[in-house]
Amino acid sequence: MMRRSLHLPRRAAAVALALLATWMGGPAAASGGGLPEDLYFLSQRPDLPTREFITGPGSFQPEHRAPYQVVWWWHLTGVPIPDTAVAPLAAVLDGIDRDRWPGENESARQAWQEARSRALAQLGQAPPAGDDGSGLPPWNAATFSSADGCYADAFRNAITTLADRQARHPQARGALLRWLQGQDRVFSRCGGGPAEPDSLPDAGSDAPAWLQHDLAWQEAAGQFYGGELEAAATAYAAIAEEAASPWRHLAGYMQLRVLARQHPGPDASDPDGSPAEAEAEARQAALSEEVTALSDSLLRRAPLAPLRSSIVRLREALLIRHLPLHERLLRLVDGLRAPRDGDTAAARLLLLNQTLRDCSLVRCRQPLAGREPEMLRWLYTVRGRPGQEGDALAPDWQARESWAGYQRTGALPWLFAAARFLPPADRRQARLSAALARLPQRHAGHFAARLLRAGTLHHAGRHAEVRQLLEPLLDAAPARHGASDHNLLAALLLPSARSEAEWLRWALRTPAGRRDPESGEIRPADAAAAGLDHDATLALNTRGSLALLLRLGREPRLNPALQLELLEAAWTRAVLAGEPARAREAGAALLQHYAQLPAKAASVGWLRQAEALSDSDSAGWQRLLLGRLADAADVAHPPHLRGPADWAIALPLPPADGHAEPPRAAGPSSYGKWCDPFGRTGGTLPANRQAAQPFGFLDAAEQQQQQQEAQRLLQVPQDSIWMTQAALALMERAPRDPLVPQALSVAVRLARHSCMGQGSGAWSRRGLQALHKHYPGSPWAARTRYWYGQ
Repeated sequence: MMRRSLHLPRRAAAVALALLATWMGGPAAASGGGLPEDLYFLSQRPDLPTREFITGPGSFQPEHRAPYQVVWWWHLTGVPIPDTAVAPLAAVLDGIDRDRWPGENESARQAWQEARSRALAQLGQAPPAGDDGSGLPPWNAATFSSADGCYADAFRNAITTLADRQARHPQARGALLRWLQGQDRVFSRCGGGPAEPDSLPDAGSDAPAWLQHDLAWQEAAGQFYGGELEAAATAYAAIAEEAASPWRHLAGYMQLRVLARQHPGPDASDPDGSPAEAEAEARQAALSEEVTALSDSLLRRAPLAPLRSSIVRLREALLIRHLPLHERLLRLVDGLRAPRDGDTAAARLLLLNQTLRDCSLVRCRQPLAGREPEMLRWLYTVRGRPGQEGDALAPDWQARESWAGYQRTGALPWLFAAARFLPPADRRQARLSAALARLPQRHAGHFAARLLRAGTLHHAGRHAEVRQLLEPLLDAAPARHGASDHNLLAALLLPSARSEAEWLRWALRTPAGRRDPESGEIRPADAAAAGLDHDATLALNTRGSLALLLRLGREPRLNPALQLELLEAAWTRAVLAGEPARAREAGAALLQHYAQLPAKAASVGWLRQAEALSDSDSAGWQRLLLGRLADAADVAHPPHLRGPADWAIALPLPPADGHAEPPRAAGPSSYGKWCDPFGRTGGTLPANRQAAQPFGFLDAAEQQQQQQEAQRLLQVPQDSIWMTQAALALMERAPRDPLVPQALSVAVRLARHSCMGQGSGAWSRRGLQALHKHYPGSPWAARTRYWYGQ
């Protein structure tokens, strides 16, 4: 038989994964989609309360978005943040990931639909033609959240206005109906829709004044949303001059919004199509003069005080609208030297975030030497230079830039960056640690400085010093109020645990967020669903004994799902390590769990089979595990905890214990059961050395037992090879056993989606040959035509 090429079309590969999930009895999530995964550390934004981060940040993370890094710069350079600026800055940071979030718009739109339906019912009106009976007006709801569409504020304003008019004019039934009809026309133009034929009755000169003012406002709004910007500008200007109109102040604000749509600025994705800089400067100067005059007038109007932050955001955006991206960065960073006015600083933070995001799509031209502000150089370094895909940057460029910045300035921001990016084993880290140690306890960067120092000590295996350094921080505000900071602190303390209870205290962590693998959206996680992150999972897999796994599997502080996973892993590990007594103990505990899970009722059979096996029947135990791995109706757990998904955000720890890489997920990408019985990533623990030192808190007898178990497990090959070997051994003992062809078939196919390059190809071919030679007429041979390997 020839080997089959592994380069399949995308659809064929997806079908293959779905089939494999069926073969192995895995959940549907294994073949696509996926269940939400818990994240024990958030990298894009801190999860401290925002005001607390502004007044004193927690751990320093380069992955934070630009607005958070600017706050760090202010703290580390001693720039004071006025109390009046805290609220505007907090509002921006809280909403930075939800700016015009479609879900918010949808909720507001639905609320308007409900208010409209109630109003029509009170007026004794049936839904207009085009409604589907659910109260949906005849406008295209799919366009409401487009770039030029109707946002949540438009729907909320309509709800408030309708309620006010109903309360003030309850007897004006005809006027209220005309108002509703006019508002439907406004929303029909969301997203630039064309104006409908004017089939509405004329309100007439005898209409009440309030309705005439409202209809004028609705006409201007319809023109605005429909893209008739010149007409909208004229209409809003007229309303702003009408002293009796309740909309005169808001009309001035809408004039500013019209300007924003009339001046979209250059396309950030097409820098070559932008006007020349001299032309851009001239256009910007003319726009800035108009915007400044209008916004200054608006900010002096008391009725517009609730819109102050929005006016300032529009003003700041329009003041740089026609500038090239690199000039925008210079202006913004220069304007963020100190947050004197909170609304202005907040607006510039938003614009900086957007501009750097634009620079990640296209290469922003770098400012001339000497014009680049120090803050911008630092931001480029800690966040990664945006748009530099054409540059051949060395892998250590951030370390070199950070060190050069620190040598050049001696400033704290560069000190923190250098301590973060220089390798933990670098001799210069001693100098950096000494400088970090000089920060007084009251300094905003004190908590982060200790964590950076602890990371270097953690890498060197100096865990007692890490403990001495970090224990005083356990009650610090960042550790108490932010899951990410607490989990990072716990991960650094974990290796110094002196007892099993203490280890469990630092190993069990509250998720900082939960990510949907389909949308990528991160939402708050269930605080009660404490679990083990990558570092704790790897430590338990490599340093824990079977006895410890079994004890933790009965630990009441663990959630039932984690208890079950521990017991399942312990059972498989015990069989592979030749510890039938431990397997029997795990099986007894699993029976108790399964009794409470109706879905596991069918799984009791294999546990009853295990009870009938004697401790000396090693072949029987091996056959039982082989049958579970080959059975589509069973889900045999690998001999290790799988931990968080490979793509989940790992704790940002430096490499520990001299390994070449930091702890990651429980195993490399595999659709099988195990590439390595310890769940290690490639190269973390070479097979020619001892698996790992047992936990120091285990007694001497259990430490010795763990070492013996580890030595046996080091001899266990990856899943597909083990299955092939076990199936061939069973064929030698009992060639008529129906499990043999089934196990050979599954093992051969498993090799395709498991770990390559470790002899899997040779064993896959050997298993295929045995299957077709000894069982040519079996259905398993018919469905298994190729072997897989490299």
